[in-house]
Amino acid sequence: MTTNNNGDSTSPAPGQRSKKKKRFSRRTLGYAGVGVLTAAVVSRCTGLIKTPEELEEERQKKQEAEEREQQAKKDRALAALEPDQEFVGVIDKSYLYKDVPLTYTAYESRGEFVPATEEHPAQNVPYPVPQPEMYEYSLQGFLTFMGYFCAALNYFYYTGDTEPLSKVVEPEAVLPEIMLRLYREKRGWIISKDDVCKAWIYFPESDSDHISMLERNGRHIMSCLLGVSEESYRGYFYIPSIGEKLSLYKYRSPLGRESSYDDGEWMEAEHLNGRWTLLKKDEDWTPMYPADGSHTGES
Repeated sequence: MTTNNNGDSTSPAPGQRSKKKKRFSRRTLGYAGVGVLTAAVVSRCTGLIKTPEELEEERQKKQEAEEREQQAKKDRALAALEPDQEFVGVIDKSYLYKDVPLTYTAYESRGEFVPATEEHPAQNVPYPVPQPEMYEYSLQGFLTFMGYFCAALNYFYYTGDTEPLSKVVEPEAVLPEIMLRLYREKRGWIISKDDVCKAWIYFPESDSDHISMLERNGRHIMSCLLGVSEESYRGYFYIPSIGEKLSLYKYRSPLGRESSYDDGEWMEAEHLNGRWTLLKKDEDWTPMYPADGSHTGES
């Protein structure tokens, strides 16, 4: 709005109004657009703006890091239950890369052993007796523990009795479900010319005279190859009421689980709360305590 010589207000001409309102030219707006684009490119390069794929990758990495820390926390709690002393176990170098069979000898005789036939189950099966050395934190202690575990497995297969096995582990955690059920239902018994389970120790090469031991976040874990003999493949569970024979070949892994080994599977154990304890084959290597075992120290 302007004033004339007489002091009266007048409106500008239409052409003049449009020229004053047009404050930004197309070129100026073009420069502004380039500036916004440049800022977006800089933000993209500096990580201020992320694609959905990058955000998902970051989320996964964060989750994996949290899981590793949680696993390490569990491991440290279990490591605190291990003995303070050093594990000592000298081995014969001639055993390297060889399977050394274990033979458990501490049995209580129940009379003359009579093998099972289709007329009767096994009779007077020798009862495995735990030995004090199987609780020691040493190579001999570990071997004795695994030998007893194997003997207790065989006692179950011959008799259906889980009592010896329950001294070192919950039977349900290691036995094939179908075998447990058939014995508990008193459907029959196992007939085999040889022990169903046998244990071997495999000694990998080591830089010293000490048996190698797997370590993880402070935990010290031993391994043993638990297998079956070729003769036991011919064994079977006999159900006399219907004459059915369930082949034990299906359970060539003594624990009735899938195994990548034709002759058995690896078992791990850790010395916790003053005794050797079998471990599950999960990511955490969770202890499989016996029913009366101590569970302290876990988070």
